[in-house]
Amino acid sequence: MSEKCFCGKNKKHRGPHLGSNACNKGVPHSEETKKKISIGGKGKHKNQKSWNKGFTKDTHPSLKKVSEILKIKKLKPKVEMICPTCKIHFFLTPWESRKRKFCSCKCNRISPEGLKKIGDSNRGKHHSPETIEKRKKSITGKKRTEETKQRMRIAKQNISEETRKKMSESIKRRFMEHPETHPNKILSKNQSRMTFIEKITNEFLQLSGFKKEEYTYQYTVKTKKGCKFVDFAVPSLKLLIECDGEQWHKDKEKDAKRDKEILEILPEWRIEHLTGKEIIEISKWMNIEV
Repeated sequence: MSEKCFCGKNKKHRGPHLGSNACNKGVPHSEETKKKISIGGKGKHKNQKSWNKGFTKDTHPSLKKVSEILKIKKLKPKVEMICPTCKIHFFLTPWESRKRKFCSCKCNRISPEGLKKIGDSNRGKHHSPETIEKRKKSITGKKRTEETKQRMRIAKQNISEETRKKMSESIKRRFMEHPETHPNKILSKNQSRMTFIEKITNEFLQLSGFKKEEYTYQYTVKTKKGCKFVDFAVPSLKLLIECDGEQWHKDKEKDAKRDKEILEILPEWRIEHLTGKEIIEISKWMNIEV
């Protein structure tokens, strides 16, 4: 290693006088140097031929093969397919049509076969409490897009009757074990979600001298066929009150069956059905404003 560089600078070089070790790195060429480089390079590459000059599919065998492969790909027949999930027409090559049935991965996932695979892979697994909280936070305040709604509709249509029965049984079992998770019980905590006739009945009970602790809104009764929720219950009087709106209580036979199931569990209790018209009359009589 030299102590002094030939360029005149007092600099020690640890390697050859090139690249990153060069003293003149980053310094632009002068006009004289540029002229010298251009003169020195003139005529050197004149007679040199490029490696692919004059190559055609007729003269070169490898290019002929490539052109034939491209022609075959263009002329390959396409098979028309119909997606079993979304019913969209799409085209595939004969080889692809043997393996693929669906137009996309999304359609494959929400198909009966795809749902069965997902169900088999997740069977026996349960989410941890942390995961459940994370999912709740990610969903709250978000609205479903039209695509998601459409996929959910298609998925519901593809569910078989056996699966529907299993789902309903599992939901009933879950609500029997944990009635506090039922939507009716969750909404009962927020009394602003009451219907118009339920609000009047609530006011009527308070004006009749009952405190909030003395009666229950959305009273839970565990029957043989699942959990039933009664609008109001007064345990001290062993009284159940149902507020029957015209829209939801058209089928009287269904209501009678439901009452029978409840009274099998609570034989000493009685059920009073108040129609919407009767409740409005009570509100006028007692000057209840909601």
